[in-house]
Amino acid sequence: MTENLPSALTAANSVKVSETLIDHCLDVFYWIDQGSHELATNRTRINRHLIETFIAIVPPTAIKSLSKSGACAVWLKNSGTFVEGIANDADVQFPAPPNLTITIEVIDPLQQFLPRRAQKQMGSGDGIAIGLFKAPHHINFNSQGGIYGQIKNQNGDVIPWAVINLQVEIVTSSFVNFSAQTNHLGEFRLSLKRLPPLPESVNSYSAALSVKANVNAGPSTYEDFENLPDVNVRQPDSNSFSSTYDLQLVPGETKSISSFEQNHLTITTT
Repeated sequence: MTENLPSALTAANSVKVSETLIDHCLDVFYWIDQGSHELATNRTRINRHLIETFIAIVPPTAIKSLSKSGACAVWLKNSGTFVEGIANDADVQFPAPPNLTITIEVIDPLQQFLPRRAQKQMGSGDGIAIGLFKAPHHINFNSQGGIYGQIKNQNGDVIPWAVINLQVEIVTSSFVNFSAQTNHLGEFRLSLKRLPPLPESVNSYSAALSVKANVNAGPSTYEDFENLPDVNVRQPDSNSFSSTYDLQLVPGETKSISSFEQNHLTITTT
């Protein structure tokens, strides 16, 4: 009896799998700090809970989601299938993904990052990065310096959710790029953290600022900044408008940016 005990216990503890549920995740959204680097692959992940709302899915499709710190996974509702017994490799192969376009709204409950809306193709299973810009009051210049200001249209209305792009020429035909976004009051702060020290015999860097915006934007309707149109900016030394606003920058300095005889940047459609 004693020598047969191990096999008897094994048989008693074995579990017979009658069926296996297979449910493939459709895709995963993850959050990144859009302004942390000009290269998407070098941007910082936002590894905490954000609030996501699915606004629309085309074609209309029922989904379910699961949020965790830094990401949100999405499944098709009622997409799970059962196979008899233990699933094999063929059973768990990822099926052909449906062609879905999803509109998602993302809000940071701590208000460290600005809210946004995004429209993305979903279903590849490769993961979808959703970039968010830091709110101006959470951007510290410290010793690196930066630029700040407010954007308004020609009627004097503040322009929320506009994107400011700054290209700095550090040597001939070699550039460093920065970006920031306005908040609901049209205010922005852009840190020059990645700007290298000035070379010897150089007093400042030449830079060009450009803006993408909806000139009719409202504070309660969040924008998909990836689809914002280019706008023209009133120049610092004249009433003329141009696609870029030229300026000189010195690492470590903090500079207010404004249009001619104004305390803000004025934009208009191209």
